[in-house]
Amino acid sequence: MSCENSQISNKKIIVVASPTGRVGSSALMGLFKLAGINLGGKKTGLSGKAPMAPKGFFEIPGLKQINPKYFKGGMPYPIDINDYKNFGKLYTDKFIKLLNTEFGNNFPIAIKSLRLFIIPMLHEIKQQNDIYIIRLRRDLERQSKSLQKVFKRSNIIKTLESCKLHILRWQTFEKKVWNIYQDFVFIDVTFEDLINKPIQIMSYINDKIKITLPPNADIKGCL
Repeated sequence: MSCENSQISNKKIIVVASPTGRVGSSALMGLFKLAGINLGGKKTGLSGKAPMAPKGFFEIPGLKQINPKYFKGGMPYPIDINDYKNFGKLYTDKFIKLLNTEFGNNFPIAIKSLRLFIIPMLHEIKQQNDIYIIRLRRDLERQSKSLQKVFKRSNIIKTLESCKLHILRWQTFEKKVWNIYQDFVFIDVTFEDLINKPIQIMSYINDKIKITLPPNADIKGCL
């Protein structure tokens, strides 16, 4: 562990994790913003709005630049799990630098783990920080249809079956990831509960993490 890593310690880090999209990660990040949690973007800003995320993706563009190859392609195959495990050794210093640059010292923070990329790096710093991982999941059929619509908006034709297979491949990879990295605090949330019962879900998350909850009316209006 380099001395650079010591700049992040005793901090509360909330991670919104899913191997694939269309599970409500942007909606949950929007609720965290409403709760006054730091979403980063101090240097580069956050990724903007899009038809599939009208209120924004709430993603830090620089995160993908740590390992651009990993994020290439709309429907990539997961990498070998042993190569993935090496991310902790390879990229933790770069990840810590990004946290310092994009979030400053304003904690708690919330960050998306796109394609589960940052989990090995978080494991490298977990002894010095309070890290909570929110794992999102959605009904396979509905998620597949939603993903298919995203591609259609970009004039990319994908069959429903190919979208399902893409999601299932990554879910298999996800199981391998959590079998390796078991010693985090996990909070499991479904897309359906998040959208249909946002007040209850935010209260459930608050019981685990202890954040400042926004008014109920604001929570309903955010989705």
